[in-house]
Amino acid sequence: MSELPMAFDDYQVAVQVPPAGSGLATLPADSGLVQGFMGNGRVMLVAMGQWSDGRTAAFQTLVDRMQPLQDEVSRMIGAHEQAG
Repeated sequence: MSELPMAFDDYQVAVQVPPAGSGLATLPADSGLVQGFMGNGRVMLVAMGQWSDGRTAAFQTLVDRMQPLQDEVSRMIGAHEQAG
């Protein structure tokens, strides 16, 4: 788990394509992507972020925007793990 974030140019989780008719764009395979990983009890959380236009710049800004959601989901997982 601790080594997953170190290989930031080797994506460990496949990108999901939006369902047909959803109105969301399907980005090309070479679009920029960031991933974040957290473990809590029995759960491993993988957070992924891409710019909606597929650009490959400002990755730290993308991580910064993804982090609050990742933190909140991790907090909820922790509460669930403690209750279970």
